[in-house]
Amino acid sequence: MATEETKQAVAFGDYVLDPADERLIGPTGPVHIGHKAFRVLQELSARRGLLTTKEALLDKVWDGAAVSESALTSVVKELRRALGDTARNSSFIESVYGRGYRFLPEVSLTDSVPAIQAAEDLSDTAAGSDGKSGKEVTAKSPTGGFFTRLVKPWKIVAGAVSTAAGVVALTSFFLNLDSTPAMATEATVRLTDFSAQSPEMPSGVIPSIRDEISAAFSEDYQSKVALIVADEAQDSDHPGFFVTGGVRRQGDDLIAIVRLQDENSQKVIWSHTFTHPVDDAARLPRRVAISTALLVRCTLGATGAASLPTDALEAWASVCSNGGLIERDFDRALLELQRVTTLAPDFAEGWTVLGSFKRAEAYANPDEFDALIAEAKRLNEKALTLDPDNGTALLKAADLLDPDELVGRERQIRKAVAARPLDCMCEELSLGSFLLLHGRVDEAQKHLKRATAAGPIFPSAFSMSGYYNALKGNRAAVEADLQTLRDLRTGDEDSTAGQRLMISTLAGEYARAADLIAASEKARDRPLAQAWLAGYKAMLDGSQTDRAKAAQRIVEASAGPDTYHDISVILLERLGAPDAALALIKSVASTSTSRARAGMAFVSNRTRALPGYEPLARKLGLVSYWQETKPPDFCDEANAPALCAKI
Repeated sequence: MATEETKQAVAFGDYVLDPADERLIGPTGPVHIGHKAFRVLQELSARRGLLTTKEALLDKVWDGAAVSESALTSVVKELRRALGDTARNSSFIESVYGRGYRFLPEVSLTDSVPAIQAAEDLSDTAAGSDGKSGKEVTAKSPTGGFFTRLVKPWKIVAGAVSTAAGVVALTSFFLNLDSTPAMATEATVRLTDFSAQSPEMPSGVIPSIRDEISAAFSEDYQSKVALIVADEAQDSDHPGFFVTGGVRRQGDDLIAIVRLQDENSQKVIWSHTFTHPVDDAARLPRRVAISTALLVRCTLGATGAASLPTDALEAWASVCSNGGLIERDFDRALLELQRVTTLAPDFAEGWTVLGSFKRAEAYANPDEFDALIAEAKRLNEKALTLDPDNGTALLKAADLLDPDELVGRERQIRKAVAARPLDCMCEELSLGSFLLLHGRVDEAQKHLKRATAAGPIFPSAFSMSGYYNALKGNRAAVEADLQTLRDLRTGDEDSTAGQRLMISTLAGEYARAADLIAASEKARDRPLAQAWLAGYKAMLDGSQTDRAKAAQRIVEASAGPDTYHDISVILLERLGAPDAALALIKSVASTSTSRARAGMAFVSNRTRALPGYEPLARKLGLVSYWQETKPPDFCDEANAPALCAKI
């Protein structure tokens, strides 16, 4: 039934899709959805019961513009919210993994559209019109729309924000998880159109940038930063900012410029220039969007940041940008941090991140370690004095404990989780990562789910989710995590390649892992990477002799303090050399117990059954940790090692 060719309304369930006025009418009146969402719903309902591929939807609804699948995913989530649907228990829109969507309810054509004038008048006020130009508003104000709908039990909410030290944080996720208080909006950001600054531009790049940024700020994610898509200034009770920019062509490159500006003064808080090849233009909008969303949420999502003096806010934005989100100019980030704490001495986040820099400096300077750690603790305690519920500072306090104080570290991370939620769920990520790397894999899952709910813009969350799914053998979920990681490029370097290599190895995707090494100029020249390649080849089609030779090559390439890697441990065990895997972990334990414990997390019960496993687990503090908290998951397996009887 080709409903897109008719002006008749489409009825399904308690809803009517009215193409004449482009509106969705529910049992209580109009249900606000954006133009893209209306068109997607129209396409899906036209093919009721049949698969509609992602490619077809992107081509029809976005008219061939260069956007990533995340823009479509965001729109489908918008529709599910409007219809009261969920991905897990679909009544309207069913996901067909990796391919597209299927519309489930019966559909009929009708000439009867419900009378809705009174409800429509109310809808114009509450649904998100800008009141002046009629432009669509895709994120709701804190007093209506999205925030008032948070009471629905099926609602998935999450925040997304980062700090330069990589400390960011969390809200709630699935039905069966504990609820998290809603975060009060602290800043409103208006997203304007981007301009074409040269005549010869690839088709669709300019409008796609705004679509992609809007998708990165999806309404599914709870945040202190409210995004509004509009070209005209909006009335707001919060500090206002806007994101704008343009793209020009320069030879074989596209040059995209993005700016975050103060709404009142028009002063530029942050700007960045992205250089991207023209022949890969389709990837530029997503790259710009991820970088912008990370930067804006880092800059404005920290408690109190939006109200900082302009000079201090500009310096804080530079910390976010140069401290690892987009660039890795840590010297500049440190100078800007010192400027932040001078200009805004009451801004707790500044002192916390400054303490993080001191901690990093301590590990780089062993001779000054104790003094630098003491200074880092002093700075973090200053932050907690200013803001006792600061989740970032509470989380950093766990990092500043003795690495071998495992029970104390877990308790401190849990304090951060219980505190006022941050805007990106990193306390949940930290707890999930800690539990996973210390044997409590199933317990880690719910915290990692909360962390991935904060994105799709935080690589670390999807990296740890990938580790979890690989350990559990969830191949489809691993594929989804890898796909997300592939999209998370910000600066000029692909910072996710190493994470994807580790996940692929752990999941047994050896051909994919080999391709990742072959595609990296840096990796191709490293002896250890070449040894891994030999291991992958032996696992795919080698004889037992080939596997033994590959294992020996990995052992030889892994000699020395700077060459240890968990990938070597995983491959050695799978190549039939568990003794060599355990010996490699033991060799690094003398210099880094944390790195050794990580290696222990990725071995199987075959290695745990070796005589040397229990003494090493005791030396690393794992046995006493499990005795004081909970036994590791592998103790519930049928072939559990003898050690489990002593826990």
